[in-house]
Amino acid sequence: MKIIEPIKRIFFILIFIQINLSAQWNKIEGPFENLPIYQIFVSGNNLYIGAGWDLFLSTDGGSNWNNILSGPYIRSLFVDNNIIYVGTAGQGMKVSNNNGISWNNYLTASTVMDIIKIDSFIYVGTNNGILISNNINDRWIPSNNGIPAKYKYADKFYKSGSNLYLLAYWQAHPEMGSSIFISSDSGSNWTNIINNMEIKIIMDVAIDGKNIFMSTSDDSYNGIFKSTNNGETWTHLENNGLSPNTANFLYAKGINLLAGTEAGVFLTINNGDNWNSISNASFNSSVSALFANDSNIYIGTDGNLWKCSLSEIISNSNSDNIPGDFELEQNYPNPFNYSTMINYKIPKKSFVTLEIYDILGRKISTLVHEEKDANSYSVQFNSERLASGIYLYKIIADDFIQTKKMVLLK
Repeated sequence: MKIIEPIKRIFFILIFIQINLSAQWNKIEGPFENLPIYQIFVSGNNLYIGAGWDLFLSTDGGSNWNNILSGPYIRSLFVDNNIIYVGTAGQGMKVSNNNGISWNNYLTASTVMDIIKIDSFIYVGTNNGILISNNINDRWIPSNNGIPAKYKYADKFYKSGSNLYLLAYWQAHPEMGSSIFISSDSGSNWTNIINNMEIKIIMDVAIDGKNIFMSTSDDSYNGIFKSTNNGETWTHLENNGLSPNTANFLYAKGINLLAGTEAGVFLTINNGDNWNSISNASFNSSVSALFANDSNIYIGTDGNLWKCSLSEIISNSNSDNIPGDFELEQNYPNPFNYSTMINYKIPKKSFVTLEIYDILGRKISTLVHEEKDANSYSVQFNSERLASGIYLYKIIADDFIQTKKMVLLK
């Protein structure tokens, strides 16, 4: 594997993209003012904020707050189906299924760096590797095959399609070495995707489709790198307008790449050739947490929480990226085990319905049922509780109707 130097452009293609540098950031008041905000999670109408040793919950968008957990230092936060999972520093994982009224303790001697749920399995990254459980009240199974012992500091998971990625650090000296690992079999086996790069500190990773971005803070490898082939090669982005700031957090969507730095939030829409600050004067300071869903982006700074609609920030107006026709692509991978990605293209604003059927024509799931702007889209289908077999997926967009087959093998 080799590093590809930044491409020297001989000519420029003019594209029309509007960058909204005056995006409307709204401050959300709360009891966490003057506390360091390190964790943000949004699930439905619930907003969770981990600030130092306290976890706060608002069920009304931030108008009212309750302190639902105090004491342990909160290292990670994940919510699924109203079940709250909190990873702590040295006190394991705490779980509540009643919005924090009561908590159960698991893995009590561990530092839990990150938590993710895939299908019915809980994946936990700890200071001693990865643990997986199908029932947290039962046993936890180590899942570190392919990860060298020195990289047992399992810091953060990233899910994209059928692949699971892990950012890991040296166990003994986290500041001296880091790497990214990929698993295509739900964590049973892992492969290092930056074998020939000895990077001391990888700050964050962002994945959107085939694009993998990583931010580094290293004398030899400093800045943001991009791979489009799962780490076989990496391109060092120019970072004009971002340097000397370090991207502590990354978020990628389409042509947009956001970086949360010690000097606020920056955006590029041309692979780092130019970065622009999209912060306002009120929080042009160090970003300590970043969370984004399909609708909004949330930024945590020192004691302050900010929210902005994604549509205020990111751009889909590159006319080169607007499809010329309706298209439903073949899912990948196919055959698949548990999850697969379905891509489709919309050349104009349309009401889109994407549904899954079994081979007898019975509807299994509705993945999309809303109006969409002209663009290319990806949606993930999880096959939990389904048996192996042939399934159909069907799209309806205006007068366009198409059906394709996919094969589930478990």
